[in-house]
Amino acid sequence: MLGLAIIVAVGLSIISPYFLTHNNIFNVLDQSVVIGIVAVGMTFVILTGGIDLSVGPLTGLTVVIGSFFENDGKGPAEIIAGFLVMLAAALVVGLFNGSLVHYAKFTPIVATLVTYTALQGVSLVLRPFQDGYISFAIINGISDSAGPVAIAFVAAVAAAVVLERGLHRARWGRSVRAVGSDPAAAYRLGVRPAATVIGAYVACSLFACLGGILLMSQVGVGDPTQGVNYTLASVTAVVLGGTSIYGGRGSFVGTLFGAILVEQLLNVTTFLQLSQAWQYWFEGVLVMVAVGVYTQARVRSGRSPRTVMSGPTVSMGSR
Repeated sequence: MLGLAIIVAVGLSIISPYFLTHNNIFNVLDQSVVIGIVAVGMTFVILTGGIDLSVGPLTGLTVVIGSFFENDGKGPAEIIAGFLVMLAAALVVGLFNGSLVHYAKFTPIVATLVTYTALQGVSLVLRPFQDGYISFAIINGISDSAGPVAIAFVAAVAAAVVLERGLHRARWGRSVRAVGSDPAAAYRLGVRPAATVIGAYVACSLFACLGGILLMSQVGVGDPTQGVNYTLASVTAVVLGGTSIYGGRGSFVGTLFGAILVEQLLNVTTFLQLSQAWQYWFEGVLVMVAVGVYTQARVRSGRSPRTVMSGPTVSMGSR
């Protein structure tokens, strides 16, 4: 992913001398950190063999909630309360999604599609149109940078590295990979599937909330439609980063590099003067190619793919 991102950057710099300017580098990294943070959360769920379609509307709902609290003239207590409400909403969404998948035995797609619709409806009820301008002090604090690199991007890289290490060394990482590889075998080995699956959905929602806070600093106003596109973008970044859609194998660092590549390709449309439709076509083609490559690799390794995104089919109890 890193090599491909560099190749794309070099190619675009040849086409346009403005691509590698300070302002555009900052813009690409600033935009990719939102996709990257949301996608890191999505990685938790896909590692368990699931998917969370509600991350886009949840990201947008976070911005909407912020538009009621993070305004000029609000005191510290109200500002802090706003961030707590955002985190609480994300926690509830994660628990709800995880419970539907594990206890109610909904397939991940159906469970999170229900939440997707509900969250988008709530956002539109709270903010039928753009309103509620975010305080410039909060915007500047969140989007602060060190040279051409946003501090939030540096923090995202550090988080991805820590999570990558935990995925292979920590108990939670082994549990997530075990449930994604073989739920029944994981249960026999002492992994608690309820805690693992629900924890993955909670982590996904909390990272979507963090992405929404970063997005809030970029859009600066409560807009109920801003987060919708992050569902597709985050899934694209996860798949490009090498995480198997069948669960059990993946990389948080790869996901972050995938997010950078996705944002670069979205940036291409501006420099090549292409219509916005090309953004969706680029993402769709990338997903098809990545899924095709990983599916063939899995088949050649002798492992028979499970039904994609179908979730656990074995009753594992609540241990």
